[in-house]
Amino acid sequence: MDKKGRRSRSIFRKGSRIKIFMALSTIVACIFIAEFALRATGRLPSNTTEGFFDQYGKSYRLKKNLTKIVNIPSYSYTLYTNSYGFRDEKPGPRKIGPDPYVVFLGDSMTFANGVDYRQSFVGVFGRLAANNNIETINMAVGGHHLLEQQDLFRDFMSEIASYPAKVILCFSSISIDGFDKSYSDILVKKGYLFEQSGWRLAYLRVLLGDSSAFYCFLRDNIRRIQAAHSNNKLLFAQAHLRFYRKGHRLTMPENVAKFEAILKEFDDFIRSLGAVPVYVYLPASPDLKLNDFLSQTGESPDSYDFLLPYRLLETHCRESRIQLINLLPVLKEKYDAGEQLNFMLDAHYNPQANELIGAALYKAVFGEAASHRQVDPPPSK
Repeated sequence: MDKKGRRSRSIFRKGSRIKIFMALSTIVACIFIAEFALRATGRLPSNTTEGFFDQYGKSYRLKKNLTKIVNIPSYSYTLYTNSYGFRDEKPGPRKIGPDPYVVFLGDSMTFANGVDYRQSFVGVFGRLAANNNIETINMAVGGHHLLEQQDLFRDFMSEIASYPAKVILCFSSISIDGFDKSYSDILVKKGYLFEQSGWRLAYLRVLLGDSSAFYCFLRDNIRRIQAAHSNNKLLFAQAHLRFYRKGHRLTMPENVAKFEAILKEFDDFIRSLGAVPVYVYLPASPDLKLNDFLSQTGESPDSYDFLLPYRLLETHCRESRIQLINLLPVLKEKYDAGEQLNFMLDAHYNPQANELIGAALYKAVFGEAASHRQVDPPPSK
């Protein structure tokens, strides 16, 4: 009986191993078939982060001469960077001068996540400005704070032979809130961005997202299910309203003075180059929905000061004699008319909104008679 029992258990274990092997083989085969089918139908890996970035001190910047296809559920676009490492119409060398040029600084809205360069508002502005022999350079990097934007611009000015005619700084409630913040723990690994603590697991997930369409399919559908059963809308509303809450740190005199000092120092640097600073208040798409957010949270508007970010810029620009362009009215008018200005699954502006912003900026910067006006050539070193 013992021998028979041992033999039976051995046969059972062997049979179990065969069954497990067959099950695993079937799962692997199904994954390969699903991978092939998804790719055949155009569902490629997300391919969104690998290769974008280089280490830049404790922060990061875009790689030079880059071509990258970004394909995620929210949007798809192609990213090109020129020989200086700035977003452009095509990769490769970028000539600067002798024609005058305009520089744009900003965050991911100015970088224009989700749209090709020609669709971005800087690209739209650039096509219009080219009619007057004015070049345009987009130095914006998604995620950069004001201080990192300033550092990147200063370094660029130390490398080139001629200076811009105008420097257009784009602000939002988000960037104003983070005016004195900067990165201190960013690690760039093969073009990927990570916090230095615990980067390995995050790196593995990104590698899977860049190599497997099946993984992306599962990941994206799990996220959709989680979003459908979560309270994300309420949390998002609360997170964005905080930029306007009465008692915000930028209502405190010492922080306002710090904000003013950072702006003034950079204004002085721009003017020392013989260039003209231009400020733009560019609301993020959530800034157009503040009344909707109040309805979601059930809060009173008396708890908020919705003019706070713009008023800070307006005060500085008035005292410093700087042109300030407010894009809130033109965007709010379109939003109130029912136009969709951002992507369905992402808060960044869609091509239609970028077209509107680019045309409005060009008109504000160069005026109605821009086609008949000339800009002085940039001063040289």
